[in-house]
Amino acid sequence: MFSMNSESGRWFGECVGRCRSPIEQRFLAALLFIAKTTWRVYDEKPRIALCAKSLLVLAAQVPADRYFIDFVLSPVDGPRFAVEIDGYAFHGATPEQFAYDSERQRVITALGYRVIRFAGIEIVRDPVDK
Repeated sequence: MFSMNSESGRWFGECVGRCRSPIEQRFLAALLFIAKTTWRVYDEKPRIALCAKSLLVLAAQVPADRYFIDFVLSPVDGPRFAVEIDGYAFHGATPEQFAYDSERQRVITALGYRVIRFAGIEIVRDPVDK
């Protein structure tokens, strides 16, 4: 499990502060505290943690062209996954927002990321079952 010492507690606080919505905060907490693994701070500047057991890197609010990716998960020497958390209040509420998100995903994909999307309701209901 992710254990809180002063270094990891500060890192977690900064990552939570960078999250743009409560469902992103909940996803981060679920990933770090519910996952049965150990994370350690790898690099504070881009706010990255490293899962020591599987060599999985996690970063929050990663710049990608003119957008930010909610979370990036990637094996140290494997594909990069862009994890997007979509709440109904912002994503898909209007045709314009749907078009914006579609363009954003095309840009992120063109940068070499594999995109995984979660609806906010999936995170809110019960993150353990997902």
